[in-house]
Amino acid sequence: MSQGETFFAVDSPPHWRSATGLARINGAMLAALAPVALVGAMASGFGPGAVSAIGPGHGLMPDLLRTLVRELGLPPGVLNVAGALGLVLFGAAAGLLGEIALALARGQPRRPIHGRGALAGVLLALMMPATAPGWVLALGVAVAALIGEISRGRLRIPLHPALIGWLVLLLLCQHHIYPVGSKSIAAMHPAAIYLTALAGTALIALGHLRWQAPLGVILGVTLCTPLCHLLAPDRMTEFNPILQLAAGHVMLTAFFIAPDYSSSPVRPLPALLYGAGLGALIVALRTFGPWPDAAPMAALWMNPFSPALDLIRPRVKGAPHE
Repeated sequence: MSQGETFFAVDSPPHWRSATGLARINGAMLAALAPVALVGAMASGFGPGAVSAIGPGHGLMPDLLRTLVRELGLPPGVLNVAGALGLVLFGAAAGLLGEIALALARGQPRRPIHGRGALAGVLLALMMPATAPGWVLALGVAVAALIGEISRGRLRIPLHPALIGWLVLLLLCQHHIYPVGSKSIAAMHPAAIYLTALAGTALIALGHLRWQAPLGVILGVTLCTPLCHLLAPDRMTEFNPILQLAAGHVMLTAFFIAPDYSSSPVRPLPALLYGAGLGALIVALRTFGPWPDAAPMAALWMNPFSPALDLIRPRVKGAPHE
């Protein structure tokens, strides 16, 4: 080993050249999701079907606050709103603690905290109903932090950590993730879904997100919807692409999961193709699959194809033919 040789510490992806750091990007995404969580929480308490779907006293609510709300004679929906917001805040705190714990476990106490764990915890909370117990969310965040770190680090498989936690909860606690007659916080009301698209568009305009993957998802859903209706009209009863885009977690997946820097292609054309494949897969799984909402499952299925798509590179001018 020659003297004076420089050593570089290479960590797991994402590796992205930008004047904006990852902590700033994740912070902007958390700020953009805050109004989505607020609208979803309000719909959980006072929106159509909120009483029958969630009922008073559910969600992550301290008993003292629950008693105080009841003693003051406030509407039961206040309990649901506070429970939903508490679930989102709990997801952010659990994800942040998980990120710190992993840094300490790896012997890197000074490793910078980018807020990736907090973002994964918030995304996971938004994909759950306000009735979900806190321990279910904590389990999902722990799995997301641990297995997500292993897959990106040692296994080199680009899997989104929030999707890993969601998949484990879907397998172990499906009655908590998809209770009968209930919706997730992010999909509780159309206003929350439209606000998700608006927040994602604002992040793209500010330069925090790349536009190729979200546009690809929208194009994939739009083009695949009439095709699936043509192939299986008995299964695809709703052939309006707009209604397909405004249902479930499509907008959340398009703007806050698909463009993830560690689990999506880096190059523009592969990112566009990745998003288009994801959107087409969402519609296909909705048509032929058994899951209540196919968007997270489709994104999880597309993650491993990210490195292969990144092999698509533009030809350099003047390069010899192979």
